[in-house]
Amino acid sequence: MAERDDGVADVLTAASLGDTDKLRWLTKELGVSLVVPDGEEGPVLRAVAGGHHDTVRFLLAAGVSVDEADADGRTALHRAARSGDLALVQILVSANCDIDARDSSGSTRCMRRSRASSDFDARNHAGIVPLHYESVRSLPMVAPVVEQRRQDELDALREAREAEEAANTARVRALLAPVDQKKKKKKKKPKTRR
Repeated sequence: MAERDDGVADVLTAASLGDTDKLRWLTKELGVSLVVPDGEEGPVLRAVAGGHHDTVRFLLAAGVSVDEADADGRTALHRAARSGDLALVQILVSANCDIDARDSSGSTRCMRRSRASSDFDARNHAGIVPLHYESVRSLPMVAPVVEQRRQDELDALREAREAEEAANTARVRALLAPVDQKKKKKKKKPKTRR
């Protein structure tokens, strides 16, 4: 295989080692892209595998996909959850990763525990349910993070719905205002007999 000169190898090595300063230098001074070709394990996955929180934050802030996956479809969240690194899980969830991402076998390491979830009884190809993964993989610590994100999403939806309802009410009142004024004018005029 020919040696690469596009800087990708340097990016991947720096991410694996958690060398955020080198990543900054590569991107700022040399203009190296943090995006790797399809089929290669990306820098976020490598930084997560090494438990490098600051490097993960840097990569995400630089626009690298939080949902990049390895050849088996496992995302950074799969790796962080499997390693039991709650801080990394929180970083990834805060970056709006796909908490329902499934790997190539249909498994997810961070199954939904929200009561509102219609997928709580979902089974992968082997018939394993989310609760099994949480008990076997020691993931109960992930549930509060996921539940908080779900609650935040529900709160945001409720607030958006309330704002939309208020806007719709205001529009209807504005449309009805001329009709209401005509009704008031009719009430004020006394009827004259002929």
